[in-house]
Amino acid sequence: GDKGAETITFHNVESQQDNVYMIFVQNYGYNPSPAEFKSSAAHITITDGLVNSNADMSADSYNGEKNWVAGCLKIVGNSYDFQPLNVFFNSQPDEEVPDMCLDSWISSNN
Repeated sequence: GDKGAETITFHNVESQQDNVYMIFVQNYGYNPSPAEFKSSAAHITITDGLVNSNADMSADSYNGEKNWVAGCLKIVGNSYDFQPLNVFFNSQPDEEVPDMCLDSWISSNN
């Protein structure tokens, strides 16, 4: 959020083996400002307490879209794998390209 960090916590990861999640940030609000989103320095940190992954929004390819896909997260054992993507969409990416992360994992394993 614009007032500090937002946190998402996964529980019972043992029961979520091989689940794949799309990690994205949406520029939302009554009147969202593309300029403000571009300069927001949006940043994602993912950790399991031992392994840390980071993704910083690279505004070089930003063209006023409302959504930034930081990357894809796959639960593996008691940890995770993270693939940074840094792509932008006007509509919600989980609706526009719901299989993007699944396809990303399949193509990276071929």
